[in-house]
Amino acid sequence: MRVCVTREKNKLKEDQTKQDKLKRKNTIIPMSPVICRDRSGFHSRGVFKLITCSMCYIFIFPRLNILERERENKMTIIKDNYTAEPDIENETVIARFCSAFDNQEECGRWKSCCKGALQCCEEQQKDINISQVADDRPTCPPTWDGFSCWKRTPEKTRVFNECPEYVHEFEVSDGKAHKYCEANGTWWMFPKTDQEWSNYSTCIQLQKRWTTLCLGISSSVISILLLIPATMVFLYFRPLRIQQRIRIHICLFLSLILTAFSHFLWDILIFYNQFRNKGGNSNLSRNTFSRCYQR
Repeated sequence: MRVCVTREKNKLKEDQTKQDKLKRKNTIIPMSPVICRDRSGFHSRGVFKLITCSMCYIFIFPRLNILERERENKMTIIKDNYTAEPDIENETVIARFCSAFDNQEECGRWKSCCKGALQCCEEQQKDINISQVADDRPTCPPTWDGFSCWKRTPEKTRVFNECPEYVHEFEVSDGKAHKYCEANGTWWMFPKTDQEWSNYSTCIQLQKRWTTLCLGISSSVISILLLIPATMVFLYFRPLRIQQRIRIHICLFLSLILTAFSHFLWDILIFYNQFRNKGGNSNLSRNTFSRCYQR
């Protein structure tokens, strides 16, 4: 009798064990949501890739009037009024956006930035599984700044990154952008915007820009100095002034004077002012929303 009872108990235990294994096999273990970070904060992976891809377009092409950012993380092709989420993993949507570009090389640069942001999100997930610094010092979190991905960095440390190739204004192939982690474990913020800041000025050949600026100002001044006397001669002598072809030349010279003068004002008030006032104090930096190279 005891033998039968024991066998019955063992059978019940085996059945229960099989049921438990089956339950564990069919039970879906909930995974923690994938969270990625840019300089505006933390986002789910889906939201992150839309925000960063739309901002990639704005940062790389601040003066290109092809796409427009909309609410709910969408973008619109201005000429076609086509609106969709800029999901870099959706080839159909991205191909439709790229069809609006006259230069496909520009669209390729935009996609490279979007893919870089998504790769940064994946690297941030790997970072979660890595233990903190051994002595528990504060560290700045890994983040995407709009151009580049920055890894977790110990306090009071300046970290360097390659200049992204998809930004053509960055002319130094071997240049390094840098970012500073403060003592409290936060990235250094630009005082006037209270946003995390990365320095990309080392990616730009300032001496080359300065030479170009000087040549531009000089050519504008020379053009004005030569065109004004020539125009005055045509206007002063009546036999010349009444001739139809001379009138055409006068109109041409006046238009060239106005063009040279406008270029001169732009170079002096904008570009020269930027060289003289660095760190966000220039006229352009004070009066524009996007400080493209001060991430």
